[in-house]
Amino acid sequence: MDFVCKRFEQLSAEELYEILKVRFHVFVMEQHCFYLDMDNTDYVATHIFFWDSTHSETTEQGDNRMPVVAYARLYKDRDGTTWHIGRMLTLVRGVGMGKQLMLRAIDLLRQTGAGVVVIDAQQYAIRFYEKLGFAVTSDPFDEAGITHVKMTLNL
Repeated sequence: MDFVCKRFEQLSAEELYEILKVRFHVFVMEQHCFYLDMDNTDYVATHIFFWDSTHSETTEQGDNRMPVVAYARLYKDRDGTTWHIGRMLTLVRGVGMGKQLMLRAIDLLRQTGAGVVVIDAQQYAIRFYEKLGFAVTSDPFDEAGITHVKMTLNL
């Protein structure tokens, strides 16, 4: 399994296709969120993911190759000082892959000199992010039919 970190223009067509496929699989098919996933932020984001060319998932089409097994995108807010980690997902669950991905994301942001990192966390995942140092900074809010909270990490 390889860790990949690329800007949008560095992604191959295959990598971009697989990223969009896994985001659709998790957010639309599994979580039933219907929203515009391709929101132009991908163009300015750094895409980080674990790539396992042997991984597949069972879908209604049968066995489906899904080499992107964990993914997130990192991007700066318009103010230029606040960073966001978004579209965080894992296909391989319960083995610490999400934690590994988040630790790499935080490390990359530290290297850029980021001061503040913000995430919109699904409510069920608050404890996971708190263990990584994030703190809840908002009341719960609805995003695509799922309860979220804003969480912040000061680096």
